Amino acid sequence: MYTTKTNLEERILLTQIMPQQGNYIDNLVNITLTKKLEIKNDEFNEYEIIGNVDGFISWNEKGKNKIFEIELTEREYDFLKRVLQTASDKGILPIRLMQLFIIICKPELPEDLK
Repeated sequence: MYTTKTNLEERILLTQIMPQQGNYIDNLVNITLTKKLEIKNDEFNEYEIIGNVDGFISWNEKGKNKIFEIELTEREYDFLKRVLQTASDKGILPIRLMQLFIIICKPELPEDLK
């Protein structure tokens, strides 16, 4: 079992970069992982999460500072790592997921960026 820490923004962004298709096992893992990440009804109320017509999502101060611990199986963790790495490889990794990417994927930095 793995525990990863995320905030509201990361949870929302992660669900947006999840693949829409895959093999049978990956799809099952994707479904269970997405259920763990998606925002629950009580969270919408507690953190006053709202979306506007421009597609921007906001939340209150309590939600801004909230860190969520999400329990992942080894298979879910490996899947999440692949999703993040694929997004990076394709050049579509949101900047706001960089910290989570570094924690999970542990990328090697080129010498000139160290």
